[in-house]
This record gives sequence, C-alpha cells and structure tokens, in this order.
Amino acid sequence: MSASAKKFPRWTVAAVVTAIFGNIVAALIPVSTLLQMPPGSSGRLMEVAALVFFAAAATLLVVIILASIGLLREHQRILAVIAICLAFTPFFLAGWVMNWVADMRHIFLEP
Repeated sequence: MSASAKKFPRWTVAAVVTAIFGNIVAALIPVSTLLQMPPGSSGRLMEVAALVFFAAAATLLVVIILASIGLLREHQRILAVIAICLAFTPFFLAGWVMNWVADMRHIFLEP
C-alpha cells in the first residue's frame, strides 16, 4: 500500500460527504413537494416533516458511525467535528428552505 493511500482520511471524508449529502436530500424533500403545489395555495405538510426527520436521523446515525471510525483509525478530529456538526443541521436547513420556497411561491404553510 502506498504512503498516500495510508494518509488519506477516507473515513472522515466519507462522514463529511455523507453529512453534506444528507443536508441536500433533506432540503430537497420539501422543495419537491412545494414546487408541485399551485402558487397561492395553503397546506399542512406533516408527512414532509416526518420524511425530513427520518432523513435527518439517518444522516446523523451514519455520520456518527463514520466519524467514530475515522477518529479511531485516522485521528482526524477537525474533520470529524465538522462532519458531526453538519449532521445536526439537515432538519433545520430543510425547515429554512421550506419556508423560503413557500414565501417565494406565496404558499401559506398552516401550523
């Protein structure tokens, strides 16, 4: 095995990439639903919130596992902390994106 292959922190990089991918997936779930609704309508998107929650929980679980393996094998603390911090943001990012898209399309989100 070459020296560069031993030094590349593949577990922690995989954790960061998974966290970013989880954020993107969680943000696209409400956007796809809101883009299918006609402008000026209203709705209570509880099933969308549940799907976003499951995506965020899965992201957090997978990232914690990958970051833990990365910490034990590669000792990349900064990348592991970045990955874990990003893993906590999908639900909040999806909520912010959902409100932003709803405001742009003049959709009223009922509580």
